[in-house]
Amino acid sequence: MKIKMNERMQLMKKYFILFFVCALIITAAPGCGSPDKSVNENEGTAVIKLEGTSVSVPSGVTADGSSAVITGAGTYEITGSLDNGQIIVNSTGNVTLVLNNADIKCDHSAPIYVISAGHVYIQLPEGSTNTISDGASYSLEPGANEPDAALFTKADMTVSGEGTLNVNANYNDAVAGRDSVTIESGNINITAVNHGIKGKDYLSIKGGNITVNAGNDAVKSTNDKDASLGYLEISGGTLTLTASDEAISAITRVSISGGTVNIDTKNNAVKSDGNIEITGGTVDIKTEDKDFVYTGECIIGENADVTSNGEKITG
Repeated sequence: MKIKMNERMQLMKKYFILFFVCALIITAAPGCGSPDKSVNENEGTAVIKLEGTSVSVPSGVTADGSSAVITGAGTYEITGSLDNGQIIVNSTGNVTLVLNNADIKCDHSAPIYVISAGHVYIQLPEGSTNTISDGASYSLEPGANEPDAALFTKADMTVSGEGTLNVNANYNDAVAGRDSVTIESGNINITAVNHGIKGKDYLSIKGGNITVNAGNDAVKSTNDKDASLGYLEISGGTLTLTASDEAISAITRVSISGGTVNIDTKNNAVKSDGNIEITGGTVDIKTEDKDFVYTGECIIGENADVTSNGEKITG
């Protein structure tokens, strides 16, 4: 009888331990009974607060007067306004900049300047309105010719989100990437004295509502050293492009497979030293140039709806 009682107590002890372990697992499981879920979701995001003439920075960021220099990889939320300063990225890893109602002005250089990064991601949270504005002249090092855009990056860059980004470029270009520029989504409004959006290696527009008013070309890609690069592709989104020169320009090829593109230009609507392929989407062109395209060969697919000055254009 005594042996059976000990066995029963040991069995009850095992059940208790098992129950306790299971309870811990269930409590720790994602989305199960966690009262701090919102905190957990934001874990790893550092906040850079713009405070007029100064910045408040977290670990991985250094403050240099009214500029914030990001040296560590990671995600950084930028909020507030800056009267005359910069967000500078100089990192070896991937960096995500979450622009959450940020207003950044710099009268002597690029308000956002990516010197180095593995890849830089610009996120625009839904409901946020962000503005980047530069001055009419930049203070560059002797012999230097960059940065030359309000949002300038030497790393590959991807823009996404459902928020708004306004870029006012008074010096030169509005958005310029020395490598690739990809726009996945966002409400992007650009005014530039020179080019609107430029991706040197390539520019890929997959979505978003993009409005560009440019003193030169609206959107372009410029790599003329590598035949596999220097292209521009539009596969989605709504683009309204107003340009004093070309609206769309690329070295190797231009590809439009989807989206809606509205063009108002004084010169060629679309220009490429290679081919222009419009296989889908809607392209509505208003141009002062009798030749709406400048290219080696222009291919218009049967699924594309292309009009120039009210006349339907077919392949």
